[in-house]
Amino acid sequence: MSRVLRSFEFFEPETIAEAAALSRDGGARFLAGGMDLVLKLRMRQMDVSKVVSLQKTADLDILTIDDDGLTIGAMVSMWDVQMNDAVRKKWTALHEGIASVGSAQTKMMGTVVGNLCVGTPVSDFSPPLFALNGTFLISDGETLREVPANEFYLGLGETVVQPGEIVTAVRVPAPQPASGSAFLKMTKAADDIAKVNAAVGIVLDGDTFASVGISMGAVAVTTVGAPDAAKALVGKSIHDTDAILATAKMASLSVTPITDVRSTDVYRKRMVEVMVRDTLHTAIERASNGGAK
Repeated sequence: MSRVLRSFEFFEPETIAEAAALSRDGGARFLAGGMDLVLKLRMRQMDVSKVVSLQKTADLDILTIDDDGLTIGAMVSMWDVQMNDAVRKKWTALHEGIASVGSAQTKMMGTVVGNLCVGTPVSDFSPPLFALNGTFLISDGETLREVPANEFYLGLGETVVQPGEIVTAVRVPAPQPASGSAFLKMTKAADDIAKVNAAVGIVLDGDTFASVGISMGAVAVTTVGAPDAAKALVGKSIHDTDAILATAKMASLSVTPITDVRSTDVYRKRMVEVMVRDTLHTAIERASNGGAK
């Protein structure tokens, strides 16, 4: 049941420094696409004293692709990222994560960075970001720090962003030659949030795994990686089916999901094993066919 919004101050800063300054007292929430914030305000699941809209803030609506990689500004919509052909070819897992969001309206309004900053464990964007070694760019208006995706989340809805800071963008490194990535998501209904999702990113050296990244969502209070499982696969042949199955099993054993209305803990663990196995096979096929282009 939605309700009339409680009163709050509303700001539209024009610079990143102004936006960061407005959040220094800890009582502000940033408004990008508003897909999560507006709903929570209407449902009275959140009380805020200030809403800081980023619609007029300069330098946040930039999508950049260069030799260093992909940079997605805080105001770039999901739709714009999904429709970018270079993202589809080079950062396939991220493209697949965004494409898995069922509603075109959500993708038109919502932003990639906004979704990531909510800190939900069922995000379809954070597992690809983990697997592809993405980072968050965080500014206090004067200095910029870069935080690896796997260090960004502290708990459910909690991130390393401090009062007086704002996430200005996320960055994903340029893919190496013979690299491939993949994302899978399982839902209860087509437009539902994930029961479980998984992403992998690999780099091959001939027929050998040179680098492996594995991550999963909806199996813990935050997105989680499986670094031990990924490390165990490095140096193994892509034709070693037993090694791939063992890695998928290790990833499954590393998570402790809950049972809720969408799924059981047992089913989620089993699906982690299946989805990690399948995403690895898909990533191998992509990397073997010339890799990201």
